[in-house]
Amino acid sequence: MGRCVSGQLASTVSHSHIRCACVRERPCSVCYSAAAIVMLHPVAIRHLQKAERYQAAGDLLRAAQHCEKAVRIAPNFAIAHANLGSLLLAQGHYAQGIKACIQALRLQPLNDTAHRNLVTALHKLGQHSEAATVALKSVQLLPADTILHDLLSHSLYRVYHAGQPAQAVMLAEAWLKFQPALPIAQHTLASLRGSSPPAPAAGYVQALFDSMAASYDENMRQIESRTADVLSTNYLQIETRHDLNILDLGCGTGALAPRLRPKARYLAGVDLSSGMIEVACKLSLYDDLYTSEGASFLMGTQRRFDGIIAADVLCYTGDLKTIMTAAAATMSHDGILAFSVEAAAPVVGSYMLMPSGRYSHNLDYVFSNLDEAGLKPVQHTTAHGRHEFSRPVECHFIIARKS
Repeated sequence: MGRCVSGQLASTVSHSHIRCACVRERPCSVCYSAAAIVMLHPVAIRHLQKAERYQAAGDLLRAAQHCEKAVRIAPNFAIAHANLGSLLLAQGHYAQGIKACIQALRLQPLNDTAHRNLVTALHKLGQHSEAATVALKSVQLLPADTILHDLLSHSLYRVYHAGQPAQAVMLAEAWLKFQPALPIAQHTLASLRGSSPPAPAAGYVQALFDSMAASYDENMRQIESRTADVLSTNYLQIETRHDLNILDLGCGTGALAPRLRPKARYLAGVDLSSGMIEVACKLSLYDDLYTSEGASFLMGTQRRFDGIIAADVLCYTGDLKTIMTAAAATMSHDGILAFSVEAAAPVVGSYMLMPSGRYSHNLDYVFSNLDEAGLKPVQHTTAHGRHEFSRPVECHFIIARKS
């Protein structure tokens, strides 16, 4: 649930050189004192190292037992408390995990692992308002921690959906006042207020997916995301041709690649997030991968595509005219555009920014933009795309052909 950082301190101590384990830019008296105490108790370090080995082997119970031994021997060993908190939370012992995280933060107020796990554990116990309040304090202490930014944003959405929209807006306003230039804070507040800008705050989407790239696939499993599966199934039922030039628009970590590759002579992926592209590259299924905003890539490429697939992509923008026009311009005759949009709630106007950070689109608006781009819908289905805030999210899956 959080990264284990004991190896950092253990290696620091073994080299007889104490440096700050919580703020890398400058030394910290808390870390100096904690490290000094640990240096007097090499047995505590050995227990922590054993905990790491058991954790790597998947034995979380024994790993936690060794962390407990470490903190009994060296009560001021902050990182051992933080790792104990991680292990307890991973086993579902949320109340005990919270105690361990709080103790870690008393000893080392800038321990990022403890901050993140404390927020997560409070949510697990249903204490969403308290989790959001803690997350706000955490980002004020660690303003450069992008994972904490994501946790705070998600916490505020949870507070909203728990029936406290005014509380969520108040905390978001405090966050934006503290970090007025931060795109995720701007976007979150706009989402909670019911604003509907044509696009998210500049830099928001890239920062969001860069921060979650390493855990993206696991996150999708947790929310039971079906968007890529449903859309690719629909596309493959419609598209009977082979040896195609296919673009995976907003490819993410490459979830669509195994299903698209057999159809493709050439398979390209494009994503705004370099972190996601790095993960997709490891699949070795794409001929080319590009880090770029989708519409910009489409307007700049000279290649023509027989198929463009955009799963869970258009929900991150309001205005669809630019991207649909650009997509049509790069498609071959009889080319196919397959995409999904969300239908989370009745939409007033063309689109709405929802209190999830994503957009929901009016179907009339979607079909109007397809028509203007010279694309004719050939299939439209609806299905649950994911589960969020304890409820399913309805999505439209649309396939259009260039006429």
